[in-house]
Formats: sequence, C-alpha cells, structure tokens
Amino acid sequence: MSTQSQITQTQVLDAISRAALMLERQDAAQSGLQLLLNEFRRSLLQTSGQAATTVLYHGKIKSYLYTAPEQLSR
Repeated sequence: MSTQSQITQTQVLDAISRAALMLERQDAAQSGLQLLLNEFRRSLLQTSGQAATTVLYHGKIKSYLYTAPEQLSR
C-alpha cells in the first residue's frame, strides 16, 4: 500500500525561501540568483501558484544558471 503526498504551495514557497536565504548577498552571481528566487516567490503568491508562473521562472532560472555557472560554483 503506497501513499501519495501532494506537494503544497506552502511547501514550494518555503523551499524557494530557504534556497534564497542560503545564498551569499556579497557574491554578485549568488545575489542575482537570490533576487530571481525572491521574485519567483512573490509571483507565485500573486498568481496563486499558477503553472504558467512556474514554467516562466523555470526558464528564467535555467537561463540564469547557464549564463553564470562559473560564478556560482565558487
């Protein structure tokens, strides 16, 4: 017997917040990612977690990570 648990919007927002808090503000690349994650969190709250918001920010975050990988690996 298996149980399936649904991930809630609160859990997603908490995970995004925790990820943003773990980044260093003094590091330019990490600070930029932190701003993007905080923007993502605010947008999710404003749109009530619409899937389109997640798709949009998935693309934005992916693009950011591709453009600054060497800066983030420090």
